[in-house]
Amino acid sequence: MSLHGPLGSQVAYPEQYSPDVLHPIPRLDGRSRLNLQGDLPFAGVDIWNAYEMSWLNERGKPLVACGEFHFPADSPNIIESKSFKLYLNSFNQGRWASTDAVQKTLQNDLSAACGAPVTVVLHRPAAWPGGLGIDACGGSVWMSWTLKCAIINQTPRCWFATTTVSWRRVITATCCAHVAR
Repeated sequence: MSLHGPLGSQVAYPEQYSPDVLHPIPRLDGRSRLNLQGDLPFAGVDIWNAYEMSWLNERGKPLVACGEFHFPADSPNIIESKSFKLYLNSFNQGRWASTDAVQKTLQNDLSAACGAPVTVVLHRPAAWPGGLGIDACGGSVWMSWTLKCAIINQTPRCWFATTTVSWRRVITATCCAHVAR
């Protein structure tokens, strides 16, 4: 792997949770070229957003969220972007006890890699802020039901409409899923 991590290299996607794919890049390298030594003449955070976070609950049901990550500008390291993407995707097939467990894991791993406390906010579909520009699907959200899932067919859009004949009457339902993977 190069000095700048997996950027520009062909790499395999991790098939399970893999914090070891995170590649921190020292901020000092770029700052020394700008003659920024010691106290910085600015303060703030680098804000990164992930619009397709996903993982499985303990029963195997896919869960999704939009992630918001705040990296302090005075942290010793920043995370190389492709390694960050690989890391986030490593959550996809992992089973997690709760959204809080995912959030705490993200926060601990990213803080360790960047060398300073990172703030992580996971926005679940029911609480998506209007500023994300995400519209809810119509109908009943069947992904909110308690299900045990073995295999889920994955599509990038909402799933709609089921018509079933039961005891000589037609039952029609419109359902959707907040599955973004």
